[in-house]
Amino acid sequence: MKIFPSSFLFVTTLFFSVFSLSLQASSPSQSLYREIHQLISFRNVLPDKNLLPDWSPDKNPCTFHGVTCKEDKVTSIDLSSKPLNVGFSAVASSLLSLAGLESLSLSNSHINGSISDFKCSASLTSLDLSRNSISGPVSTLPSFGSCIGLKHLNVSSNTLDFPGNIPGGLKLSSSLEVLDLSTNSLSGANVVGWILSNGCTELKHLAVSGNKISGDVDVSRCVNLEFLDISSNNFSTSVPSLGDCSALQHLDISANKFSGDFSNAISSCTELKSLNISSNQFAGAIPPLPLKSLEYLSLAENNLTGEIPELLSGACGTLAGLDLSGNEFHGTVPPLLASCHILESLVLSSNNFSGELPMDTLLKMRGLKVLDLSFNEFSGELPESLTNLSASLLTLDLSSNNFSGPILPNLCRSPKTTLRELYLQNNGFTGKIPATLSNCSELVSLHLSFNYLSGTIPSSLGSLVKRFHNIVISTYALGRMKSVWGDDAEEFRPERWISASGRLKHEPSYKFLAFNAGPRTCLGKKLTFLQMKTVAVNIIQNYEIQVVEGHKTEPVPSVLLRMQHGLKVRVAKI
Repeated sequence: MKIFPSSFLFVTTLFFSVFSLSLQASSPSQSLYREIHQLISFRNVLPDKNLLPDWSPDKNPCTFHGVTCKEDKVTSIDLSSKPLNVGFSAVASSLLSLAGLESLSLSNSHINGSISDFKCSASLTSLDLSRNSISGPVSTLPSFGSCIGLKHLNVSSNTLDFPGNIPGGLKLSSSLEVLDLSTNSLSGANVVGWILSNGCTELKHLAVSGNKISGDVDVSRCVNLEFLDISSNNFSTSVPSLGDCSALQHLDISANKFSGDFSNAISSCTELKSLNISSNQFAGAIPPLPLKSLEYLSLAENNLTGEIPELLSGACGTLAGLDLSGNEFHGTVPPLLASCHILESLVLSSNNFSGELPMDTLLKMRGLKVLDLSFNEFSGELPESLTNLSASLLTLDLSSNNFSGPILPNLCRSPKTTLRELYLQNNGFTGKIPATLSNCSELVSLHLSFNYLSGTIPSSLGSLVKRFHNIVISTYALGRMKSVWGDDAEEFRPERWISASGRLKHEPSYKFLAFNAGPRTCLGKKLTFLQMKTVAVNIIQNYEIQVVEGHKTEPVPSVLLRMQHGLKVRVAKI
C-alpha cells in the first residue's frame, strides 16, 4: 500500500491533536495551578488529613470531591456536612480568595472561631456557613463587604451575638439579596434596625428567627422583599411596618407577643402565598383579608374568637394548608371551606366547634391529606360518608370530642387507602373494634383508648404492628385477647390464678392490670391489695427506714420495679 506524504502529515497532525486534547482533559491548565495550591493548603490544615483523600496536588482540582469547575476555573465548592473542624480564618485564607469562586457551601462542617477581615473573590455571590460554631459579635459581618459581588449570605445556626452599640461605620452590604441570621444569640431592640441601616432596596429574603430580638420591625423601605421570617423572638409591640409589601410572598411572625390589628399591616401584601401569625396574642374577630394568592395560612395559638371569618372567601381557590387550632372559634365548620377544593391540610383542633361532622363540606376537599378536628365539641355518630373522604388522606384525628356509636367498619374499604394515622381516643365510641381496620395497610398509629369499646382486639390487627410502630390502646382490652388468655378470655374466672394442687400461682403482677377495671374486675384481689397498701403506709409513717450500709441494691427490669436480692433496711421507731 502506498502512503502519500500529505496523508501521512494529516494522520500525524490528527494523532497529536487528539493526544493534546487528552492531556488537557486529564491535567490542570495553567490557570488552575494557583487554585490547586490554595485547595491543598486548605486540606493540609484539616486535623483529619484523610477527610478529603482525592484532594491531591497531582490531580486536576476539577475532579476533587465537592469541587465544580467552569472554563478552567473553580467556581463552586460544596463540603456541607463534612467534619472539617477548622477555624473561619482557614476558610478565609484558602477558599474565599479563589479567583473564580462563585459559590461556597460549608453548612454543618464544624467551622469555629470568629469572623475577621479577609480578602474575598469579587466573583463570590453565594456563601453558606450555616449550622456551625462561628461566634463573636454580629458587627463582624461587614467584613464580608470585601466580597463585592456577594448576594446570598447564610450564617444561621451559629452563636453570633449583638453587642448593643455598634460603631456607625460598620454596616452590612446594601447589595445583599438573601440574608439568614436565624438561630443565633442575637438579642436587644436594635438588631433589625442595624441590619437594615445601610439600605435594603436589593434585599429579597430576610430571616432572623430563633433569636431573642425585641423592639420595632420596620421593613417599609425594603420594597423588593419577598420573604420575611422573624418568628420565635421577643417582639411584643404592634405588628411589623411592611409599607408597600406588594412583592412579599412569605411572612412568618409566629411565636412572639404581637397583638393588635394585623389586618391593616398586611392589606397591601396582595401577593402573599404563606402567612403564619401563630402563637402570638392576637384577639377578637378577624376581618376579611384581600389575599388572593394565599397557599398556607396559620392563625393557631392566639385568642381569636367568633365563627370562622369570611377572610378566606378570596383565598380558598389557592389555599393548600389552613391551621386555626388553639383559638376560641365556635359554631360549625362553614360551607365556605367547601370552595377550598385543593386544600391538603385542615387543622381546627382545640377550639369550640360543635355539631356533627360537616361531611358535605369535607367531601369536596378531594386532595385532603391531613384532617385534625381534635379537642372540640363535635358530636353524633360517625357518618357512613366518612369512608368517602379523600383517598389520599394520611392523618385523621377526631380525638377528644363527643362522638358516640360504633367505629365505622369500612374506614379503609378501598385497597388504595393511604391512611397512616387514626386518632379516635377520648370519645364515647361503643361496640367492638372492627376487624376490617386491618384493611388499613399503611396504618402506623392507631389510638382508641378512653372509649367504651368491648370485646377482643381483632387478631388481624397484629399484622399491622411493624418495628418502631405503635398501637396505643387500654390495658383493659389487652386482658381480653384470646390468643393470650385462651378461649375463656371473656369469662370472669379467678380460679385461673390457682394451680391444680390448689396453691396460688405466682404470676407477674402486670398480668392482672386488665382486671382492675370493668365488668371482669377481681374485687377481692383489688380490695385486698389496696387495704394492704393502706396498712403499710400507716405503719411506715411511724418509722425511719435506711438501707443497710454496704448492701447492694440491684433493680430488676420489669413492668413493676423490684429488687433482685431483696432490700435490707434498718428500721427505727420515730
